[in-house]
Amino acid sequence: MIFSSELLDSAAADPASPAWSLIWHESCHQGTFDPASVALLPWLARTCASFAPERRDGVVALAGFIAVDATDADRAAYSQ
Repeated sequence: MIFSSELLDSAAADPASPAWSLIWHESCHQGTFDPASVALLPWLARTCASFAPERRDGVVALAGFIAVDATDADRAAYSQ
């Protein structure tokens, strides 16, 4: 799974952007998250930090769901 920089930039610019729906849809398949989604964790952390606290819920939820389905090795690699 590769997201375009335009899609990620659009999502990072606005927590209400429709780009978030596409990111969620492409990351989650039938209730589980694609293992490749773990690569989004650093970007999600940076993006979340740029949003006002009251606008972070969706980003934090997405990161949490990805982390739950990640392997122990991936969680350790992206925990920094």
